[in-house]
Amino acid sequence: MDLSDRQLDSLPEEICHFRNIKYLFLQNNKLQVLPQWIASLSKLENLVLNSNYFVEFPTVLFKMNHLKALDLSYNHLSVIPDSIEYLTGLNQLLLSSNHLAEININIYKLTDLTEFRIRDNFISEIP
Repeated sequence: MDLSDRQLDSLPEEICHFRNIKYLFLQNNKLQVLPQWIASLSKLENLVLNSNYFVEFPTVLFKMNHLKALDLSYNHLSVIPDSIEYLTGLNQLLLSSNHLAEININIYKLTDLTEFRIRDNFISEIP
């Protein structure tokens, strides 16, 4: 499902009726938070949230260990929270062009991760 470039500041609740979607494209909107019901999309594998207004990592994502790809590039994130370790199914995590100053060591617990992009942040060393 592609809802990119719609100037959305919240997700339409009707999306929760599409329980079989695997891909959800929400880039280039005005999202700052995600609703709790998004975790009910148990078949969702790819979630694209780049170019929005997230300043904190959406905590509801940590209930979605079935995600395989997550793109939060071009937002305003400053911290990768410890709970990142709960996204055990991720093989792609894109966090480029945020305000990150360090990499949380829990990122190393994501053993299926094959692509991790963090360019254009404020990271000076890799732990």
